[in-house]
Amino acid sequence: MPSTIASADREAISVNARLRARMPMPPAILRSIVIWVMLSLTAISASGSCAESDRWSDCEFQPGRLIVSFKAEGLPEFDRDKPAEPLGVGVKSLDELFSRYEATSLRRLVPDGILSRLKTSPDLFCTYVLSFSPHYSVLDALDDLARDPNVRAVEPDLLRRTCRVPNDPLWSSQWDKRLMGAHRVWDISTGSRNIICVGIDTGVDWNHPDLTPSLWVNPGEDVDGDSVVWTLSEYPGDWDDVNDIDDDSDGYVDDLLGWDFVYDLQGCAPDEDCDSHGDNNMFGRNSHGTHVAGIMCAAGNNGIGVAGLSWVGRLMALRAGFQSADGLGYILESASSAAILYAAAHGAKVINMSYGSSAFLSTERDVMDAAWNQGCLLVAASGNEGATELHYPAAYDNVIAVNATNDQDRLAHWSNRGWWTDLCAPGAEPGIMSTVINGYEARTGTSMASPNAAGVAALVWSVFPQLANGELRSLLQATAQNPGVDPTALGSGRVDAFAAIASHAPERPAAARPDAVTLHGNYPNPFNSATTIAFDLAAASPVKLQVCDVLGRAVAVLVNNTLNAGAHRVAFDASGLAGGVYVAHLEAAGTTVSSKMMLIK
Repeated sequence: MPSTIASADREAISVNARLRARMPMPPAILRSIVIWVMLSLTAISASGSCAESDRWSDCEFQPGRLIVSFKAEGLPEFDRDKPAEPLGVGVKSLDELFSRYEATSLRRLVPDGILSRLKTSPDLFCTYVLSFSPHYSVLDALDDLARDPNVRAVEPDLLRRTCRVPNDPLWSSQWDKRLMGAHRVWDISTGSRNIICVGIDTGVDWNHPDLTPSLWVNPGEDVDGDSVVWTLSEYPGDWDDVNDIDDDSDGYVDDLLGWDFVYDLQGCAPDEDCDSHGDNNMFGRNSHGTHVAGIMCAAGNNGIGVAGLSWVGRLMALRAGFQSADGLGYILESASSAAILYAAAHGAKVINMSYGSSAFLSTERDVMDAAWNQGCLLVAASGNEGATELHYPAAYDNVIAVNATNDQDRLAHWSNRGWWTDLCAPGAEPGIMSTVINGYEARTGTSMASPNAAGVAALVWSVFPQLANGELRSLLQATAQNPGVDPTALGSGRVDAFAAIASHAPERPAAARPDAVTLHGNYPNPFNSATTIAFDLAAASPVKLQVCDVLGRAVAVLVNNTLNAGAHRVAFDASGLAGGVYVAHLEAAGTTVSSKMMLIK
């Protein structure tokens, strides 16, 4: 019997660009020290400094672009919005760099007209976007500019990946897709036309505007090869291809878009198609199949309705179920087995089965095994009885059994559960929004959880098409998230699209172990109250890191302990100190190194 139908981008540490804005001038003695330090910053920590570009090596950024903040006192007056050709600002060292990297423009990041209207204006009056030839390395140019004494700060023009959100108006109701991380995967893939999904169900409203763009066209019946779904909205098929011939010799005549496997039944609802023969019209009066189809493959970002998990995946429209005269939905075993094998033979990759009962059928098991061996991934609902007994087809070995969870990642009380289940997916309160005949509706049930898991599988498969069905199944289980439910009742956990994708991201190479004690100094430098001091250890060692004033008196002891080998970063809060020059003093492994820092207040 069927189921009852019912970010993180790593935040870059940036130079505090506001430090120099509207600050009182230091006393004369301190000013001379500050000028001396500013002119010799490069030499201060030459023995242990690391390249400025090191902290950007894992980021994505626009080629041929840098954001540069100049020191106002270091630049002569020039027409900064319309510089001369070739690009130049009248400072020899900068102009040489512009020439080396074939700079083409230097444009204000924000014009004065905007800055002047802000209640709190950031210090961006001397901040520009430098464009240069994309043939040169951004990080090489960044390092060269960072060493120029006329540059206060320089950063790449970062590309921050968005968490893509479709423009479908009901997206705000699709909590399930967000919970499973689908919106984060959509920046990488929105599905694949090569991943064909099918719901073995009560049929599909093939004329639904959110499903029509996704419909699969049988290439063996597409006589004119134009992939047109239909020419008349009243009939599912292109008249150019409907010729009363079994063109692909699969035993079904004119199965251009799929097939209706339901025929010759009694007790059907009025106007339900239960006549004496199967046909190529997959429409059924019960919206269960249409709802399942939309969860997997509703067209995304098309400005209407909802977004399926696989926006551009293909939907094979089959009908294996019907609505009875008493209003219940049923899946006919003969129809479902035929439909599963039809789907497998025609290249379907993901087969969802949102139906079941406690009855084991050897024929059905053999059908599942055949589809699995064909390379299909089989997904089924565990049932809505709140029981632990085996529920088929979900409990067959080659089928992923899916339980239902709510928006709090908790197992629904009515969801079946047990050792035989594999995954869970959103299917409970407050309901899964999807397509129904002539509209949209939120529904609950393991019938909704199963296509959510199936849709995630299709989306992940579009990113990793090389995976076999068994490998994909293992990946989904290995990366499932575990809500607060007994795992013996839950399977591997709640399916998560983004976790599955992220687990296969290229691994970053392990950092090489330092071969010496190295003090990299602090960043940012100059700083205003807060900065970070970086150093490396080649081996485990007692470490003492302190900050001293210019007279050698310790003002802060930051580390006095044994540390392991590797890279270390220590925060220093100088909010209680006066502005001036300080020294970071590191003692480790019999080595003593120092680095000067400038505190501006």
